[in-house]
Amino acid sequence: MKTHLLAAAATVAAALSLSTASAFTTSNHPRAQGIANILHDSAAPSALFSTTTEAAESSNPISPATTLDMPPYSIWEWNTHIGGSENTKTTHSINYLSMGDTTKPTLLLVHGFGASSYHFRYNIPELAKDYHVYAIDMLGFGWSDKPIMDYDASVWRDQVIEFIDQVIHTEKEDKSIAIAGNSLGGYTAMYAASDDRIKEHVRGCILLSR
Repeated sequence: MKTHLLAAAATVAAALSLSTASAFTTSNHPRAQGIANILHDSAAPSALFSTTTEAAESSNPISPATTLDMPPYSIWEWNTHIGGSENTKTTHSINYLSMGDTTKPTLLLVHGFGASSYHFRYNIPELAKDYHVYAIDMLGFGWSDKPIMDYDASVWRDQVIEFIDQVIHTEKEDKSIAIAGNSLGGYTAMYAASDDRIKEHVRGCILLSR
């Protein structure tokens, strides 16, 4: 299973038609490494992206500026047993954003521990030139709800799977997707990508660490 998942990163190039080279994925394929230059670009302008939602402006731990062309945040109401009970569902408000042409290949970005979708603030506008990009705040992080509960890896796995099913797949005719995760987000990306509920749609799993 582990070998199969690592091999997925080698095929993300063909799935997304990436074109440049850098060294960070689990694959040495030059096209697969293309996304590295964008995701690991340390020369991004020293500016913060802006949001237009009142909630975001009031709760962002870092005050937004208006220099990067970023879309407003959206909220997905995740109805799930997680945080509830076996027989009772509860709803968690999940913060996310999307950017790019909806007809282009889909890329989902998953942040690491203690971070949020804000982690990818410089990457998203560049990636959105070639892909339809989604970035999500995991439960317990960013501007998503932070219920007092026991957290484990299955929580974020299920969140990613159900976000793909309930949000991305309702907006996209093409169900194929690549998932890129940083740190804990990389583990979550692999865990979700291997799940029978979505693995037929996953064309690549990209692991980041910085």
